[in-house]
Amino acid sequence: MAFVVGIAGTAKNTGKTTTTSAMMKELECRKIDYALTSIGYDGEELDNVTGLPKPRLKVESGVLVAVAEKCLSVSSAWVEIAERTGILTPLGEIIIGRVKDSGLLIIAGPNKGQDLQKICARLMKYNARLILVDGALNRLTPMVVADGLILATGASRHQNINVLVKETSGIEQIFRIPAYTGVLQTQPDVFQNHVQLIKKVNQSIEIRNYDYTSLLTDKLMNDILLNIKYGYNTLWIPGVLGVSALRRIVDSSYINEMQIILNDPTKLLITGEVLEFLTLLTSGYEKKIDLYFQNPLQLAFLTINPFFPRYRAGKGLYEPSYVNVDELLIRMREFLSVPVLDVMKDGVTEIINWIEDNSKKND
Repeated sequence: MAFVVGIAGTAKNTGKTTTTSAMMKELECRKIDYALTSIGYDGEELDNVTGLPKPRLKVESGVLVAVAEKCLSVSSAWVEIAERTGILTPLGEIIIGRVKDSGLLIIAGPNKGQDLQKICARLMKYNARLILVDGALNRLTPMVVADGLILATGASRHQNINVLVKETSGIEQIFRIPAYTGVLQTQPDVFQNHVQLIKKVNQSIEIRNYDYTSLLTDKLMNDILLNIKYGYNTLWIPGVLGVSALRRIVDSSYINEMQIILNDPTKLLITGEVLEFLTLLTSGYEKKIDLYFQNPLQLAFLTINPFFPRYRAGKGLYEPSYVNVDELLIRMREFLSVPVLDVMKDGVTEIINWIEDNSKKND
C-alpha cells in the first residue's frame, strides 16, 4: 500500500508550496521515491490576485506525476506520458507520467475524492509507495484518502496572531474529533449516501431515510427535529453540516442525548466557520450530543508562514509584509498539540522522518 500525504493551505500565500518544495528536496536527498498529484490548481508564477511572485514546484527527473494534460504545455519540466486515466477536469484529462527532464511543473489533478482514490491506485501500479497530494482547506474533501495531513497557515489567513492561533487551535480540535466505532458499523443499511435518522428498537434498528445528500435545508431540519422527539437518537449526514443546522439541533428542547456521525472532518471545515462550530459543540456536549467521524483524517504537522501581501492604496499595488515569526511560532506551539514548524528555520526533517516511519508500517 502507498502512504498518502496531503499538504494543504488554509488560504493563499500561507506557505503550502514552500512546505511541499522543501519536502520534495529532502525526499530526493534521502533518495526516497515519491509520486506527486493535486486536488486543484497550483504553480502559477505570480499570484493572480496580488501580482506578487509565488514559489513554484520544481520536479526532478524520475518523479512520477498525475496531472491534467494542459499543465504539460505550460511547464518547463518534460513529462513522458505513461497512461491516460480517462478522468476529465477543466484542464484536460488526468495523465500519469514520469519526469524525464527536470523543471517547473504546473500541478492540477482530480477534484473528487473517488477520482483521487482511483489516481492513487493507478500510481501504485507504477510502484509508488509514497504519494504527495497538493491541496487547500477550501477544497479539502478529496483529501480524506490521505493517511495524514500537513497544514500550512500564516499571516495571509489572519494578520492578527491572536485570531490566527485561536482559529488554528479550533481546526486542530475538529481534526481530533474521534472516529465512530459503535454497533451501527455492522449494520448493512446504515451509512448510505443520504441523510439517515436511526433508533434502536429492542434488538433491531429502525432507519428513516431522507433524499438529501448535501446541505440540510430548513424543511429537512424540521422533519429531523420532529422525529428526534419520537426516539430517533442517531443522525448520519454524508454531506456538509452547517452552523445553522447544528445550532437548531443543540437548541432543540427535544434532545438530551444524541450522536451525530459525519463522513470526515472536511464536512465541518469546508464552511470556514470553525470557531462557531466549536462553541456549538461545547454546548452540545453538555446535552450529551456527541459528534463522530466515519473517516477521520490525521492532522500530522502544522507549518507557519509570517508573510502576507499588504495593499498600498496610494501605490495601487500589493507589497510583501510580515508578522513577527518568533511570536507566531511560540504562540502556535503553546496552544497546539500537533508539531508546529517554521520550514525556513526548522526544515522538514521531522516531517520526512514521520513519513519514513509510517511508510514502513504501510508496507
